Amino acid sequence: MKVETREGKLVTFDQTRITLTVERALEFMKVPDYKKIAKKLSDQVTKEIKIKFQDKSPHVEKIQDMIEKTLIKEGHAKIAKVYVVYRERHENNNKKKR
Repeated sequence: MKVETREGKLVTFDQTRITLTVERALEFMKVPDYKKIAKKLSDQVTKEIKIKFQDKSPHVEKIQDMIEKTLIKEGHAKIAKVYVVYRERHENNNKKKR
């Protein structure tokens, strides 16, 4: 599966990227077993992506929205807020590089 980047490029889907961003948010909030929880949440998001975008290339923003919704659905609303802040900072840093 391919994912559309903010720049419009198509890149190969990599679940590790989801896992790492969720790990960072969980670690920042000092959640015990953050790596295990991040992997579980990443698995859920990946499964949903594969179902929803079978023959399509989702935009990275759609995937990030799905991560945020999964965090909230799984009882991690505070983590979702941290994730949103991380996401905005990352996007702003990318804009500065362009």
